Amino acid sequence: MSPRNDVDRRSAIRAVGVGAAALGLAACAPSPHRPAMTSSAPAGPPGSQTLYLIRHAEKPTGDGAPYGVDDQGRPDKHSLTAQGWARAHALVGLFTSGQRGIATPQHLFAARPDGSRRPPETITPLAQRLGLPIDATISADDAAAAAAAAAATPGIALMAWEHHAIPAIAAALGSVDPPPPAKWPGDRFDVVWVFTRAGAGWQFSQAPQLLLDGDRPSGI
Repeated sequence: MSPRNDVDRRSAIRAVGVGAAALGLAACAPSPHRPAMTSSAPAGPPGSQTLYLIRHAEKPTGDGAPYGVDDQGRPDKHSLTAQGWARAHALVGLFTSGQRGIATPQHLFAARPDGSRRPPETITPLAQRLGLPIDATISADDAAAAAAAAAATPGIALMAWEHHAIPAIAAALGSVDPPPPAKWPGDRFDVVWVFTRAGAGWQFSQAPQLLLDGDRPSGI
């Protein structure tokens, strides 16, 4: 194991800067941004809009190792693995350093933790750094509501979601150029999908995260 992964793993288990109470409050808090569900996202508010869509960080792959652990390091199959927590902490640097064209989010969304707690866990370290709440009120499968919330949110928004639903959110945004991939591969946790408002539609691009060993330098 490389020194960086070793440090990340120790950091993830020993110092996961997450409060379980904060997660619960964020998941239950009413959202000021969520409009009524629509079949496709309407035109957004005036001004520049950017939406970052990421998959939640690494998860358990079965009954054996790597195991899911909660924010206190206790076994939890619904939470991130140690590598997932390492990515969650590394995302703080990605979204606050201003490097590689990635701007700092002003609004945070995560899929509602109905079963999996991984989407809100993935961005909780970032939320704590920025002092922002996480809107975790939208079901992972409600792509139309997620897209509508993104379209109604001014400025820069970040969404952490289940990978199977991310292409559906992209499709629900309406006109996107070029068209995003129709499927998010099951083995990719290391990509940011970037949507920038362009008139009534969106411009699409991808940004490799390049945060942990094994991250690929390409999009999907």
